[in-house]
Amino acid sequence: HYFVDLDPEYNSEQTEKMQNYIPRNAWVVKDANSNGYGGVWIMNMDLPLSHQVLLDEKKSPLGNNDNCRYVAQEYAWPPVLYQGRKCHVRVYAVVMSGENRAYVHRKCFLHVANKKFEMKDGFDPAVHITNCCANSHDPEAFAGEILADLHLTQGDIQESKRDDGQKVIPLKEYYPSIASSVQALVKNAIPYVQGGEKNNGFEYLGLDFILSQQHGEPAAYLLEVNCPPSQDTATGLKHAEELHDEVLKDLMDMWVIPCVKCGTANLEAAVGEREGPFGWYCVYKDCTPQDSTQSTPFILPSKAAIVNKIRWSMFERRMKKKDEAMTEIVLNSKLVLKESGTIAGDVDVSTFARTQFPYFSPENERKLIFLENAGGSQVPTQVINRMVESISNRHRSVIGQKSKEDAKRVTLTLLGGSEEKHKVFFGMNASSLFESLARLYVSSGFLRRNHHIILASENHSANVEPWIDAAARTGAKLRWWTVNDSSLASNNVASNDIQKLLSPDTRLVCLSHSSNVLGTVRDIRTICNQIREKCPHAHIIVDGVAAAPHIFPAIDHLGVDWYCVSFHKLFGPHIGAIVGRICALSNICHTKGDQDRQSKVLETGTLNYEACSGIVGLGQYFATLASFASGIPLKKNEELLPGDNPIQFRESFELDISIEIVMKAFERIHEIEKKCLEYVKKSLSRNNQIQLIEDEGHSLPIISFVHKKIPSNEIVDHCSRNHIIIRCGTFLTTELFQRELNLEEHCIKEDQGIIRASFCHYNTLEEA
Repeated sequence: HYFVDLDPEYNSEQTEKMQNYIPRNAWVVKDANSNGYGGVWIMNMDLPLSHQVLLDEKKSPLGNNDNCRYVAQEYAWPPVLYQGRKCHVRVYAVVMSGENRAYVHRKCFLHVANKKFEMKDGFDPAVHITNCCANSHDPEAFAGEILADLHLTQGDIQESKRDDGQKVIPLKEYYPSIASSVQALVKNAIPYVQGGEKNNGFEYLGLDFILSQQHGEPAAYLLEVNCPPSQDTATGLKHAEELHDEVLKDLMDMWVIPCVKCGTANLEAAVGEREGPFGWYCVYKDCTPQDSTQSTPFILPSKAAIVNKIRWSMFERRMKKKDEAMTEIVLNSKLVLKESGTIAGDVDVSTFARTQFPYFSPENERKLIFLENAGGSQVPTQVINRMVESISNRHRSVIGQKSKEDAKRVTLTLLGGSEEKHKVFFGMNASSLFESLARLYVSSGFLRRNHHIILASENHSANVEPWIDAAARTGAKLRWWTVNDSSLASNNVASNDIQKLLSPDTRLVCLSHSSNVLGTVRDIRTICNQIREKCPHAHIIVDGVAAAPHIFPAIDHLGVDWYCVSFHKLFGPHIGAIVGRICALSNICHTKGDQDRQSKVLETGTLNYEACSGIVGLGQYFATLASFASGIPLKKNEELLPGDNPIQFRESFELDISIEIVMKAFERIHEIEKKCLEYVKKSLSRNNQIQLIEDEGHSLPIISFVHKKIPSNEIVDHCSRNHIIIRCGTFLTTELFQRELNLEEHCIKEDQGIIRASFCHYNTLEEA
């Protein structure tokens, strides 16, 4: 015997030493009820420690439970290695029960153990177990998923090269053994997977093989069959996902699409031949004629199979209803194909948007008119699906890390920032992020005694309380930028002219892009220019929570130092983000070590990776909304023909999130919201008993008011009984702001306060 390493450039002295040892009685024992890498033991009966552990009633994995079942496999020896480490190969196969055929795809993966291979007394999982789920926790040792090809040889160097630098391991010499194992498996399993003949059913398999060399002959030993395998890879790495996508696409092209279109795939190739332009190779074909007079034994389906069939039927019914509703919306929007090559028309974006939110689904029996979007918006399907996918396939160090990185890129795109100028930090919400940022300014020494902090009186308390505390800790002085009369700010310097508040001692200016009560959008760029001119060392911190769901922030254009949002008010998950200019961060963290340490002050502990995935889904939603609103460019020679499903036609295009797409989406959002805002304001202004709370300038679709005679809570309760959701309260505004607007008497009692109705783009004019 001898060892073989799949990397010809690798040479290991340890491998040479291992050739002198041959285990005679080594076994792999696995709990039949376990999943992944759990419940696996290596038992080398030649070595005393393994023998003793197996027979020890307390330490043995076999235990004393008569109900437990175990699988025992003889240890494949000598195992083929990759760079001195044990590995297995994941192969994809498909079985067509109605055709009595089986295929193996040429593309596959190597999964590699974390430690160099050696056979010694005791059991080290990092040496023997090659499962990615067991090894990915150690990023320094983890090899990832290595690309391999069952039809490449060592001589096919050019074909195995990839543009991204990833190696492709040639495994053609092991293909005959793998094909033989699949043949034997299918021949014995066909009677148990029959039943899909009428609808061209198939079984998709993920098979794991240990490779070996027996007397110089390549051999592959089947470890297990996953039926079906996961619909994504174990690591989520880009090159691995691309290979898996190629396998699934080839399956769709070879079998699924022809069967849907023509009723059959009409496959005629012999065993060993490849079908058309696809990567699937036929490894089994039973041409024995069926005896129509012979009765087929009835196999009683399992309870799980029956339940799954019922679930699938219900799912199909729901999806059919959704498709029918969506098709009607698109057709009613009078979509036409123009000579310019775009789908355009008088589209009802608001109606389309509602189809993307489960809250407005026809199956939702609540039928509520939701006008409390400023407190937290509804969530589209794209966000929900991403979060469900994330929580269903948790892998913190790989998938979780990637979702965080993707979410930060999407956040910058949604807010109009850039990776060259900005850095994104996630937290529980805007309040916690402002608190962390204030602590950072205090601990860094940037804010000192007698420095000035300017606060806007219209700010939400999240952007007020942390700075009041920071002033108390450092001895800094507060200045208030007010909406109206500055004389109302007792014991504080205040003015409704920010120019009068600026001085050489100004270090922080904390503003709102828009008030969550007034809805007035501030000209932040002009304000920033005024501040920079008089106070070049001051940092500008903006709360964008109320504004971001309605206008494109364009933070690169605004010139602010920090911009904060809460995604649960931006059609996303409950997570906050604050974006800081890199140059502002360097002002308070002078070295890279400082930046790394201070970054942990802003982004503490393990992030909510499911929420990060939801942010990625939010980017998809904005791309979908923009594409529907503005039309999608058609590919050459493609047409929307009579009878085609407009939804499938539209979804056939890949939607990439970009700043241009986000800007298009916000343009349409503004047009829709403007109609609702104008209509409601005009209607309320006719009633002389209603006091509208507003300010001059462009306003968001936030309408705040009080009634001169009817308590606010009674109006909210009346609306609720009539299925309209609005809210009353102080909405965490400052007492100074309440005095400025003469609202103290309304805000004294918590169950009254200001009434607020807030719209967004999925609200219709009929609801208004």
